Amino acid sequence: MKLNILLPWICVLGLSVALASVFVSSKAKETELAQLRADVEQSKQRLAEMDDLQTRNKQQTDQIVELKKDNQELLRLRGEVGKLKSDNQQLSKQLQGAQTQAQLAQTHAEQAMKTAAERGTQLANIQATDQRAAVDAIRFRNMCITNLRMLDAAKQQWALEYNRPAEAQPTVQEVVAYLPGNVLPTCPAGGAYTINVVSNVPTCTIPGHALQ
Repeated sequence: MKLNILLPWICVLGLSVALASVFVSSKAKETELAQLRADVEQSKQRLAEMDDLQTRNKQQTDQIVELKKDNQELLRLRGEVGKLKSDNQQLSKQLQGAQTQAQLAQTHAEQAMKTAAERGTQLANIQATDQRAAVDAIRFRNMCITNLRMLDAAKQQWALEYNRPAEAQPTVQEVVAYLPGNVLPTCPAGGAYTINVVSNVPTCTIPGHALQ
């Protein structure tokens, strides 16, 4: 009798225990499931962070590659600039040499022109001197011939007045008395006169100064 009364309660108690066990187990599973979900979310977040990190790494790698290219281009440009500087210095030296040669050539040309001008002036002076000398020579010759005519006329007048023969030789004083101003003329070119005999014309020591 007592067993029949206790049996339902024992079943209820067992069921309660079972339900309590199931509830506890369910709570534990929910807790574990929640933890798993949290771990999954954390893993997703870490994966996202890793993806972001990989993206950043890739960007940094790309930047490094670009920097390397830029560095190589910079080095190339520096090399070209250095070469251009060297070429520029060489061209500057060549230009300076050319300018120096041009200045020397100009100096030589100016000196040659100056020398030519001086020679031209000297030649013109020589020609002018020669012309003056030629004119003076003609003028002096004409003056000397005039003097010789005057001497011959004075000598002939002396011979006529004193009835002297052709071979008579008058003195200078005798001829001077029949000259203008009683003065014996002189050769403008520095020649010396010879009165000669009556039949011969007076002569001068300068070639070309002679009566025809």
